[in-house]
Amino acid sequence: MTRWLQAAQRATGAGTELTKPTKRNQGQVNNTDETTRARVLSVLSILSEGGRAEPAPVRADGLTPDAGAFLDFLREQGPHSYGAVARRLGWGATRAWRAEAELRAAGRIRHGENGMSKVR
Repeated sequence: MTRWLQAAQRATGAGTELTKPTKRNQGQVNNTDETTRARVLSVLSILSEGGRAEPAPVRADGLTPDAGAFLDFLREQGPHSYGAVARRLGWGATRAWRAEAELRAAGRIRHGENGMSKVR
């Protein structure tokens, strides 16, 4: 038994009660009766309603949309760190880092002073 569960069982007057265990398969659709069993073909069919995601389109310059947007931003706004670009574009840091890495690998940008990305 874990320590937090032991402490919860010993606690009195904490204002909460331990939950009661539920019966197995109570109210679920995965009973052994075939009439109530939900059929799932794949996780993909649940998440995307059966469709497959199309690959991200590639721009005319061969960059992915994120890398292209990152490059366009640097051209318009000048040198920025990937964190600053992420903030200005409303992206997460990982998304901006991947776009920057793609551009660096393609030789489209380089690091300048203070880690700022510059267009070559």
